[in-house]
Amino acid sequence: MFDKRIASRRLIRRRGFMLAQCGIFAMALAAMPTMAAAQEAGTPAEGEGASQGPALQDIIVTAQKRAQSLQDVPVAVQAISGEALLNQGTPGLETLSSSVPMLHISYGGLSEQLFIRGVGSGSSAAFEQSVGLFQDGIAMGVARLSRLAFLDTEQVEILKGPQSTLFGKSTIGGAVNITSGQPRFSLKGQAVGLFDIDGGTRRSVEGYVTGPLSDTVAARLAVKASTADGAFFNTYTDRRAPYEKSVSGRFSLLANPADNLELFASLQASRATSFGRSAQIGFVDTRFANVNSFVAQVRARDADEDFMPNRFRSAGRNPIACDECGKDQAVIGTFRATLDIGAAKMVSLTGYIDSKWREQIDADATPLPIVNTFLNQSTRQFSEELRIESDPNLRFTYIGGVYFQNAQIDAIDSCSDFDLGVLGRITRIRSCTSAMRDESTMGVFAQGTYEIAPGFRITAGGRYQTSDRNIHNIRYVPDPGTGTTPTTNPVVLATAAAVLGQRPFDVKRSSGESRLTPSASIEWEPYDGGLLYAGYRTGFKQGGFDSSIGTFSDANYQFAPETAESFEIGYKTSLLGRRGRLNINAFTSTFDDLQLSSFNGIGFTVRNAAKARSRGVEAEIEFAVTDGFTIGGNAAYLDASYASYADAPCYANQTAVGGCMTVGGTRAQDLSGHSLAYSPNWSGSLFANLRQPVGGGLVALADFRVSARTSQEYGPDGDPNRIAPGVALYDLRVGIGDADGRWEFAVVGKNLTNEYVPSFGFNVPLVAGAYTVQVDQPRVIALQAKARF
Repeated sequence: MFDKRIASRRLIRRRGFMLAQCGIFAMALAAMPTMAAAQEAGTPAEGEGASQGPALQDIIVTAQKRAQSLQDVPVAVQAISGEALLNQGTPGLETLSSSVPMLHISYGGLSEQLFIRGVGSGSSAAFEQSVGLFQDGIAMGVARLSRLAFLDTEQVEILKGPQSTLFGKSTIGGAVNITSGQPRFSLKGQAVGLFDIDGGTRRSVEGYVTGPLSDTVAARLAVKASTADGAFFNTYTDRRAPYEKSVSGRFSLLANPADNLELFASLQASRATSFGRSAQIGFVDTRFANVNSFVAQVRARDADEDFMPNRFRSAGRNPIACDECGKDQAVIGTFRATLDIGAAKMVSLTGYIDSKWREQIDADATPLPIVNTFLNQSTRQFSEELRIESDPNLRFTYIGGVYFQNAQIDAIDSCSDFDLGVLGRITRIRSCTSAMRDESTMGVFAQGTYEIAPGFRITAGGRYQTSDRNIHNIRYVPDPGTGTTPTTNPVVLATAAAVLGQRPFDVKRSSGESRLTPSASIEWEPYDGGLLYAGYRTGFKQGGFDSSIGTFSDANYQFAPETAESFEIGYKTSLLGRRGRLNINAFTSTFDDLQLSSFNGIGFTVRNAAKARSRGVEAEIEFAVTDGFTIGGNAAYLDASYASYADAPCYANQTAVGGCMTVGGTRAQDLSGHSLAYSPNWSGSLFANLRQPVGGGLVALADFRVSARTSQEYGPDGDPNRIAPGVALYDLRVGIGDADGRWEFAVVGKNLTNEYVPSFGFNVPLVAGAYTVQVDQPRVIALQAKARF
């Protein structure tokens, strides 16, 4: 059926995409002759005279699994240094979204939300991640590990677009590549303290020390401890939320037992606990019959609940157990051996992860015990990669290897309690599920680059991988008396089936896929410091089983693999003798069988969208005005939408007027042409960093950033009540430090204008017309102190 609104949106997006692409690339092409002349006539980039005048520090990345300059990599990459993360007061990955265009990371619902260019996995623990997470080369296959606080981080790289050739199957949307601090053969150390003084109550202390143990062995020890009482106030429990406490540490060794052999090993342990959440009732629609009763019951328990989104309030409580408590613990081991055999290097990379977490959630975010959910999961993952890397200075360079990974993921007795008496029904019902998964992946990959002529290179590569998954999935309804033993009471079972759509089952299933994901690119250096490139990349994410399904059927239990095909062109250049750099790229990506999960008011519906498309342009510029003053910014235009999705599940409470139709007993809507979640049309930021000597051996410090985006949806099903408006966020850090960098004192401000930023939300279970929303932190001002030796 033709929809004028969708057609209009398509036309606007198409015109916006073409205008943005033409405008940015016209500027780039117009600037190329000027930049080429500047490189020829200006200060040399290398050798004698290169250090005269201000210059940007070269950024080294590992986007192609070897150390390269950011300007030499034919991939869209944004890198953030560990020092910048500290200066911004960035505790973890979730706070990167505002400074990296087309990146969204948040924690809400029952899983993590990692999206790049509008592509992510959404709210289903059954999905593999669409955005891969790596630390020191190890794939962090457990999405929950994205919640770990940054610990002695050297750099974070955001790789945009499919990265399957070198990074594997769970990178269909991109990858987040974290490099931790490495052991050094010189004695160094640092301690940093951060203490909130307004808007929050976070107190954190972290530091590291590194140095030689002998002529051939160096060590590094890093620790971090943090507590926070939360930036929100729970009006029902009468305390701040969420309370968080975490401790983490890492010990690493670097050894050179022979001139051609390097060994690296690290062991990291983390533990975190929490109470409460930032979820709140964001909207109620009193046109629905049961909403007025719901509102009255909530206010009877909490007279302060105004049912309006308020950044300072939350009202959830899990009365059965520990008031929304959570506990995470993880051990991550890494071992890397690098053997130089002359014209190439052999690298063995071994990883081990042992992760456990449990969380108890008030899913309705109110004082009412409507739905309380208990989740837990344990994961053991082992991985091994053996690869060979050629000398990067040869005319033909290559990298290739084999990869193996096995993960055992157990989610035992994850339960939800439904108090149907609150809603005028007969009883309380508990529904539980257990899912034991064993997953293995094997792959072989290779990539080669040949320099046809000076400055002109072609690259081709691919990865062939096979994946196998086995699952034992059990759903049961416990006896109301014991809460643990499966019931045989026909009334309880009938109520669970009729009201919740949940019926007991016990199934075992297996699946497997094999896939080749090729890639290719062309590079041309028109002048020293300039790079033009065009690339083609493919991606693959394996299918699986919907372990949260309420009623088992073979038709709905298994979902299909997801594939991607992406084209990208880009331009990178240095400016005025390395005083600046400009990077521009345009891309278009198509995703077949996009895996999606949407909440229907009772449970999650998992299925494959027929096709989705993400395309856009982005630009990033940075310039050293003086030796101590740097300015820059980035901007992106994104058009990400469902290209074809005629049988999308209806959102909760959707009517025929809103587009929900019933065909063959199934409720569905046509979302073709509708925007993907977390895909604002425009996003970007501007920043300025100042280091100015003021005499007496002191330096004044100032870092300013403003980031902005247009509106975005934070749900995959087109629900008009889950749209976050456009927003601009202002961050500022001012301080003073020692000219030699031995100490600093600063005041750090985040979200200075106190903007309300929804990041996740869903319908209140079983209450048509009521919505919860989870929001990012309000304004926070903190004191920061650093000491180095």
